[in-house]
Amino acid sequence: MLHQASLADLRDGGVSRDSGHVVLTMRQHPRGVEKTLRDEYVSDLAPSAAMLKEFLALKRKLNGDHNYAFHAAGYERKFGLSEKGIAELKRLAELAKGRDVYFICQCEADQRCHRELLLLLARKWYRAETSALRFEYPIFEARIRPGERLS
Repeated sequence: MLHQASLADLRDGGVSRDSGHVVLTMRQHPRGVEKTLRDEYVSDLAPSAAMLKEFLALKRKLNGDHNYAFHAAGYERKFGLSEKGIAELKRLAELAKGRDVYFICQCEADQRCHRELLLLLARKWYRAETSALRFEYPIFEARIRPGERLS
């Protein structure tokens, strides 16, 4: 099954390699996270550098309001994956049929995150079993068509 967790979960041991296959899905590898804590780092599953930059600027402008910055940055309208990212998601969805796979990012449990968009894509494109989402993403879900790349 595919799951999601935060860097805080990884650092405090709430999620570990004993829990399943741990995949960092961030644009840049986070400082201070030992490679022994994760199985792999796949930046192709992260938002584009431009999208991340826009989000972080909005978050600063909005006094750290993560969820509003997610909305204001248009994540649901803009998030997509490259061909390599699509291939990686498919590979990990296949792996998750036999063991738990955790997508890790810096976002906390009460924050909207691209990890959930990845889970939605894996459900729709690859019929992957996933843990429950914490939020709804109706705009993003309306964009998902089986076998079609998001643009």
